[in-house]
Amino acid sequence: MTSSLHPTRGKLLKRFAQIGPYIREQQCQESQFFF
Repeated sequence: MTSSLHPTRGKLLKRFAQIGPYIREQQCQESQFFF
């Protein structure tokens, strides 16, 4: 599988941060993200 289909957690957090200040990084877990 290519990495573009499964981005790393760090890349996901960066993308979510670009969307807006809605991500709550302290509450995020490995496969769960809180906004």
